[in-house]
Amino acid sequence: KLLAITLLSVTAITFSGCKKEMIAVFTASTLSPYTGDQVNFTSSTKATGGFLEKGTPTVFTWNFGDGTTGSGSATSHSYSSAGSYVVTLTVEDNDGDRKGQTSKTVTVSIPYGDATFWYNSGGTNATVNIGAYTGTINGSFYYTSAPACGSSYCANFTLPEGTYTWSAASTWSTWNGTMTITRNSCSTML
Repeated sequence: KLLAITLLSVTAITFSGCKKEMIAVFTASTLSPYTGDQVNFTSSTKATGGFLEKGTPTVFTWNFGDGTTGSGSATSHSYSSAGSYVVTLTVEDNDGDRKGQTSKTVTVSIPYGDATFWYNSGGTNATVNIGAYTGTINGSFYYTSAPACGSSYCANFTLPEGTYTWSAASTWSTWNGTMTITRNSCSTML
């Protein structure tokens, strides 16, 4: 009789130091807000193409590019000044040994509105001053009701949002007051 003996050898191999980087992805409700607008930022999930590495990010750090930061997988921020800001999302796992980072540029603009000054009876020209701007109402034409912003023969202005002191003067009268300009609006003054 033959006796057969089979030896089985198992070798365990451990890899260390092969940590893959997480891939960070986020969306923003807008990349072109106006000053004061809230922008919502949301990190993407694996199902929508976000984190490609196994494991779940547990730390989300946002740098809004204006000296402020935020945290969480979703956050919001508003900018008080116009300009371009680089928003950076950094994600990492709970051990802090896998990290990922991505950035997008947010360009913030000042909102503008329109103002129109007009006559409701004929007369001489009138000079209108609003803030640092000057315009002229043509006295050879008048409207019987408020005209649309930008109408001919009026003193027309496109100004940043805000409240302005204005004055107007013709050879026969003077006027003054305040006017609030709001985004994408038309303010008219008689």
